Amino acid sequence: MKRMIFGGLAVAALAVNGFVFANKQSAESELTEAQLENIDALSDGEGFIMICGAKEGTCWDWDSQKRDCAFSGYLKDYCIRM
Repeated sequence: MKRMIFGGLAVAALAVNGFVFANKQSAESELTEAQLENIDALSDGEGFIMICGAKEGTCWDWDSQKRDCAFSGYLKDYCIRM
């Protein structure tokens, strides 16, 4: 009798653990509304908008031969004319 009760409790505990794990996995895999909007915008062909300075600033790097800012196209580059 004790074995049947212990076995039943063990099966119940495993079932509850599996249910909690499955719910946790499904909650983590859901995307937020903002993420879904970003995916939708990229799939519509809006693409990536890159804002660079006109003659200096972001996307410009110092060219020592020209002694002036030269367009690099990289957002990490930043140049200010002196």
